[in-house]
Amino acid sequence: MAGQKARPFKDKQEQGSSKRAADAQGHSDNTGVEGTHSFYQTFKITTFKNQKVLEHPDNPSGVVFGNDIFYRDGKGAPAATISIYNISEQADPKEDVDLRDKGSYQFSSRLDISNMTDIEAPTVKAGSFDSRSAIEGRADVVSLKGTEFVQIRAGGARYNSRGKKINAPGEIHIVSIGQGKAQPVVLGKNFIQFAKSLTERVEDLTSTLQKMHTEILSLKAALVTHIHISAFPVSPSPDLLAGIVAGSVNDCVTMCNTFAETSNNIFGKMNHLEPASKKYLLSKTVKVN
Repeated sequence: MAGQKARPFKDKQEQGSSKRAADAQGHSDNTGVEGTHSFYQTFKITTFKNQKVLEHPDNPSGVVFGNDIFYRDGKGAPAATISIYNISEQADPKEDVDLRDKGSYQFSSRLDISNMTDIEAPTVKAGSFDSRSAIEGRADVVSLKGTEFVQIRAGGARYNSRGKKINAPGEIHIVSIGQGKAQPVVLGKNFIQFAKSLTERVEDLTSTLQKMHTEILSLKAALVTHIHISAFPVSPSPDLLAGIVAGSVNDCVTMCNTFAETSNNIFGKMNHLEPASKKYLLSKTVKVN
């Protein structure tokens, strides 16, 4: 506002925190400013360097703008990084497991995410991921929600953040640790096309089997009724007649099976390979390429 001296962002935040002190309450049931978040820096983001800018006194959480000394660029300068974290538990001195920093989100111009790629799911990309910019999220449970749409994309750029040309296509790996090696997902439409071709082949084989069985039945009927011309009274061969009559039951079963298989092929294709069916094999809301 004209005529007034601009006040630092810190002062404005502390003033707002004091006004809300009566309504604020920390985890330890103490009413006061400690129940709200406190800012320690000015609003000029360019001044942040290895400093914590936000922290809650009872449940430590914060945002850090800093330089990661473990990962450096080609000139030896530390990688710029932004960390958003929440510490729900402190380390237990009796245990070897450090529970700190188990809810975090880190943006870095150069970060080693090899711990994010399971040894059971080796990547086909050449080189190490520690030479690239990365975003790493870590928590016990992660939920990604989109009111209307969620999209996970990989690829589409010619060069990475280090200026190196990208020669391999983008990849997406979804891995569950300890469940064996990761395998490629099935492409739905290609699978449906292949399944339809298999169904058509089964239908052709079933039709051929029906024709062959019909011809065999005709041959059997001809053999049963066949009588040689003779000057004396003749009759069909008793042995041949007995064998054909005994196999008539199996002939009926075979005919029923072939008709049933024809119906199964038709209804199976309608139930699982057609988009209008409720049992359609492909998802209508989840897609991959």
